[in-house]
Amino acid sequence: MSLKVGKDKVVELAFKLLDGDKTVIDSADRTAPMPYIHGLGQLLPAVEQALDGKESNFCTTLMLRADQAYGPYYKELVVELPREHFPQDIELKEGMAFNTSGPNGEPIVVEITKLEADKVTVDGNHPLAGMDLEYFLEIVSIREATKEEIEHGHVHSAACGSHDKDDGHVH
Repeated sequence: MSLKVGKDKVVELAFKLLDGDKTVIDSADRTAPMPYIHGLGQLLPAVEQALDGKESNFCTTLMLRADQAYGPYYKELVVELPREHFPQDIELKEGMAFNTSGPNGEPIVVEITKLEADKVTVDGNHPLAGMDLEYFLEIVSIREATKEEIEHGHVHSAACGSHDKDDGHVH
């Protein structure tokens, strides 16, 4: 009996993610699928729900409205800040992302969208916020996650090595 997608299973996905204009935003093919641990919230809830209980070679297409994906785009999350709010020893560039605290103290990521001599514009929206998305999904393989993978919250590969040494792999 073949494994089914469920909590704490490592699933390897081939996928294509398109925006509303049918432009490919991201993809992974069968030769280099994207692994994730099901049930840990690593994918959008609608994507995990569509894959739950399915077997290898299952294919589907999902159309997600913005509210089912990364939510609406909030103009109030675009803020101009004085340049001195940023470390002076870092060369700032458009597209650069920073971890910071949101209005309620929650951790958020902001991206620099505009640089001027004395001010920096940052956007706290997810890059795909406000967009309807289309997913083409194929389950390439399924296996049980190891205890270590579940504890660490990510899939380990053979090249991963130990967490106790600097192997150049970001965990």
